[in-house]
Parts: sequence; C-alpha cells; structure tokens
Amino acid sequence: MLGHLEFSLWLVRERSSLTGTFSYKNFVPDILVAGKGLTGGYAPLSAVISSREILEPIARGSGAFNHAQTFSHTPVICAAGVAALRYLKAHRLVERCRSLEAPLFAALSRLRRFPQVGDIRGRGLLAAVEFVRDRVTRQPFARAERFVERVTARAFEHGLLIWPNVGHVDGRDGDLVIVAPPFVIEEAQIDDLASRLERALEDVVRAA
Repeated sequence: MLGHLEFSLWLVRERSSLTGTFSYKNFVPDILVAGKGLTGGYAPLSAVISSREILEPIARGSGAFNHAQTFSHTPVICAAGVAALRYLKAHRLVERCRSLEAPLFAALSRLRRFPQVGDIRGRGLLAAVEFVRDRVTRQPFARAERFVERVTARAFEHGLLIWPNVGHVDGRDGDLVIVAPPFVIEEAQIDDLASRLERALEDVVRAA
C-alpha cells in the first residue's frame, strides 16, 4: 500500500496514467478502489477495479461480490461516469497531463528561490509545494504560525485557488499546498499560475 491511499488514487485517476503511476513503484495492483473524480465532479461515484486473476474465480463461484450500498447501481450516476471516462479517452486528456508535467514543474521550480520552500514534488498535473522553517534541517513551521493558510489566502486574493494541507511531519506540523490545475490548462496559463503563487509567497514572506 502506498503512503496515503486517497492521495495515491487521486494521482492515478486524475493527474497521471494508471500504468505510468504504478510502474515507477514497480508493481501493478490487483484491486483498485477509485472515486472522487470518476465522473468529473458531476455526480458522486466510486468503483472497484480488479484484475482478471481476481475476478475469474469469483465469476466461477458465487458470480457476485457480497456487498451492497443504499445508493449503489444508480444508472444516472453510472452514465455520468461513463461519459466522463469517454471524454477523457477521446480527448487524450490523461496523456495531455503527462505532456504538461515538465512545463508545470519547470514553472513551479521558480519558487525554490524562497528559503521557505523545502521541496516541490509530484507527477503529471498534481504537485505539492512544501513549506519549511529551515530548508537544511527540514524543520517545519509551527502549526500556530498558520503559514500555509496565509499563503493560500494571499493566493486567493491573486486569483489562484490552491489546496492547503497540514500535519505531514507529525500529524500536526508540516505545511504544503497542492497545486492541481485542470486537464485543459494551457502552457501559458501554467506560467501564470506559478507567477500568482510566487506573488502570494512573496507577500507572506515580506509580511513576516
């Protein structure tokens, strides 16, 4: 199991390719639980995806999974999921995410000039920018400083929505922001995104 299941599945489904994401970990999963972005956000839908090796013995036996949910097997929601997946495939949006990975991380690398940026990592169009008190020792900001919240608020004022995350060091301290632009972002917009985040970080650092 990867470190954070939800994060990993989001990475797999929405911002990179299935085989590409797992190949760098050198394994292919037998069972994959997916949700959240499966319908493009239009309706709540989750799914269990499995290999033939897992499914064939079940098919020869009971012929069904022994589980049920109150709102399962809803045709309208499933139709939304099928439509979203067909759109992704027809427009090769997953492949597009992979092709825009290099421009995204090149633009975000400008943030490394700030000593408060401890790391920039991710795959496809899903990036994390980690903030630290000391880059050498990787000492995090104290939670009371609310550093990532201040960066997020300033980014919003500059017209950029980012996702603040905390507690990545010890469950309490450890600040980072998730940068997850839409599949359809253009390369010029990636540069604009990075510039807005850069200005937000400048504002917070200057005010400290």
